[in-house]
Amino acid sequence: MALYLPLDHLHINRLREAGVLTTTKATPGALRVAIVNIMPHAEEYEFLLLNRLGTSRNRIEPLFFRVRNHPYRSTDHEHLNRHYNFTDQIVSHQPVAVILTGAPVEQMPANQITYYQEIQNLLTACIQHQIPLLGICWGGIAVAAFLGIGSHVLRDKISGVFKSNNVAPNHALMKGIKPTFHCPQSRFASLIEIDVANQTNHGAIAPLATLSEKGTFIIQSTDGLLTAHLGHPEYLPERLLFEYHRDKASDPNLTIEGFDPANPVDKWSPSSKRFFNNWLNNIPCKNKNRRKTTSFETSAPA
Repeated sequence: MALYLPLDHLHINRLREAGVLTTTKATPGALRVAIVNIMPHAEEYEFLLLNRLGTSRNRIEPLFFRVRNHPYRSTDHEHLNRHYNFTDQIVSHQPVAVILTGAPVEQMPANQITYYQEIQNLLTACIQHQIPLLGICWGGIAVAAFLGIGSHVLRDKISGVFKSNNVAPNHALMKGIKPTFHCPQSRFASLIEIDVANQTNHGAIAPLATLSEKGTFIIQSTDGLLTAHLGHPEYLPERLLFEYHRDKASDPNLTIEGFDPANPVDKWSPSSKRFFNNWLNNIPCKNKNRRKTTSFETSAPA
């Protein structure tokens, strides 16, 4: 299916070159997905998520949002002002789902993250209005914290492409993903496993994927509304290569696992595409259930 994007969108030609079908005409019945983008060089990062969303069998209308208490120093502010609204406006745009990106703040305590309360407010609003949310990397850590699962800072960064374990192959999010699959990781924090076990035992969450000796990295609340993915399933080889050279400049001893910078090979896109498709395919079901209990409705693209 197609992505509905404005004609002047930065990546529309690049997406078409990548084989993603796009349209600049309003598409009735499209899934309106809000993307809260806190990544450095936010306008460049957009392509990675759009590329994944564009492989869906659903028609997608992506809408971009930013947090208020963040300077976005590395991002083109003309682009932000033209294409982004603020997170406290998300509900009024009536999305059927939200994606919360990562941010390079996993080494910081929550009370030092200037927009942390905004993210808490967003998560609360998603629960209140029954809007599914997927948090990626630090976004996943924020989701986990909201679900009562803490994180701890690592001495060494988890960086590279890792063999991962699908521990819930019959779960709606993990169906069709091999028992062992590859996933990019780029983070300085992991979940506290005793918290994962406690919340699992309490019936609050389901652990979905783990890394050997590095713990759980995909979880979902048992109501299906909140999903935390600490990896980067949206990444392409060029993004991993960029981050490797960036980090290597400040840390000459940096190593990257499962990925050869001299011969970058994409081993993870099939499972990553499946994950995003599984998540998107379950959104209409959640919204049908939601309409039985609330007047909140999705609208056709304007």
